[in-house]
Amino acid sequence: MRIRQGTEDEVAVVRSIFQQCLKRTSDEEIARELNRQAIPTWIGRPWNRGLVCRILRNENYIGNIVYNRQSHKLGTRKVSNSPDKWVRAERCIEPIVDPNVFQRVQRILQDRRIEIAEGEMLSRLRRTLLKRGRLSQAIINNTSGLPHVETFYLHFGSLRNAYSLIGYNSTERDWSYLDTKRAWADVRANFVREVAAGLEKLGRKIAMGPSDDQLRIDGEVDVSFRIARAQKAREGCLTQWRVYRPRRPDRWIIVIRLADDNQSVLDYLTIPTHTLTERHHASHFTFTTEACDRLAFDCFETAEALAQSLHRRTRTATKQIARRSRI
Repeated sequence: MRIRQGTEDEVAVVRSIFQQCLKRTSDEEIARELNRQAIPTWIGRPWNRGLVCRILRNENYIGNIVYNRQSHKLGTRKVSNSPDKWVRAERCIEPIVDPNVFQRVQRILQDRRIEIAEGEMLSRLRRTLLKRGRLSQAIINNTSGLPHVETFYLHFGSLRNAYSLIGYNSTERDWSYLDTKRAWADVRANFVREVAAGLEKLGRKIAMGPSDDQLRIDGEVDVSFRIARAQKAREGCLTQWRVYRPRRPDRWIIVIRLADDNQSVLDYLTIPTHTLTERHHASHFTFTTEACDRLAFDCFETAEALAQSLHRRTRTATKQIARRSRI
């Protein structure tokens, strides 16, 4: 499989970010300029230094996919593996950044890095909590002087552990989601690759978005992938699933629906965005099994079956787009 990297505009943004870093522009300044230009992110939220840093460190842009960054044994928490244990698949994506540019940027990032003792990390985290009144990944990534959330994961295993060490144990937080969020992000990324491979076998041209949760089919149809956790508003209520909707005008949302215990995948749903009502055009929407039947969401058990259905349904959409462009 050969996956291409985004649209021309998206590729231009990525290359611009690398060039700005070479000019010694800080991640915060790059993010501010991107927001000033109203350039959208792949998650539908404003740019911040964490998102910029994620792009600058991503080997996808030189054609590589890296596996085994993290691992865990049954019954133990996930741990970050040292770089020598990473598995790297090279030249499996079309590169859009020159390898020499990428290496120069990595040296700049390494030179920027300031080692902070774990005690000082927690002190800064505590001061941020006192100032802001609460903590979140977005707050941490946007607070000058605080390490990125990935650094807290590396040192403390999870944000929950770091929060506990400074006495932040808000009962309002959904800790189960926070603890498993990264693991499910890996599941989603693998599923996206499976669907992309299935579509390419069917003769479709697939481009991967700036992140691992979006595909573009034949340069026309955008598809976003979301994890939907099961939840109940109160005791005795029907199970419902919440989906965060991308701000991009994607034609399809693929939902990886979790079982009631949120420990396994229940099924995969395809949701054409034109079926969503005005109420659904907020940042997220919820649905029940009954709503799935009423709105005729297609349900699948495998990536292969979903890819075949998406192939049939998007093929009609691309023909309609092509027909309109000739008028």
